[in-house]
Amino acid sequence: SSLPSRRLQQLRCMLTHCLQAFIATMVVGHAQLHSKVTASAQAGHAAVPMETISALGALLENQSLATGVAAHLRADEADALLALGNQAIRSGIDYATLGLGWDHPQTRLDYRQARGASFTHVASVRRQARSREALVALCEKIVAAAMPADGGAMRADPEGSTRNGLAEKLIVDTFCAEIGAERLCASAVFSAVAAALAAEL
Repeated sequence: SSLPSRRLQQLRCMLTHCLQAFIATMVVGHAQLHSKVTASAQAGHAAVPMETISALGALLENQSLATGVAAHLRADEADALLALGNQAIRSGIDYATLGLGWDHPQTRLDYRQARGASFTHVASVRRQARSREALVALCEKIVAAAMPADGGAMRADPEGSTRNGLAEKLIVDTFCAEIGAERLCASAVFSAVAAALAAEL
């Protein structure tokens, strides 16, 4: 009778060890998953790099405004805003005026570097100026929305635009206006617009 008892005890020990190993694996896996999710979330809320702020300031021709708005943007919002500025201002072309028969850039590199007569044509220069004004207005709205109602000192709040969605909406609306698709504003989402800007579409 002692043999079955010892065997049962061994089985219990084995089951206990297996259960402990399973729990340990689950805990480690959960910790790793939590770490990845946290890192991903922190990446979105990371401080806007100085290079991005400097480049945005050059496009807006207003470094102070670029610095001010960056304090209220997530890194991904700032990246999308900079990409929008590069494409609308630095590489802006007035296709409506010039038409498709004009000698437009043929490669993505030419477009990215704004090489060609399409960019310096007077119509395109005017279009670029209007785009700059639109982006300046966008940034001013974000900064103004961050001003305390009691007139106190304004504090940096990169997560504020996440909570109220203001920056995302303004970037989406401005993007749609730039491509002449204002009717899409209501259905367009920031993630899709950011992806399109990153892909230079």
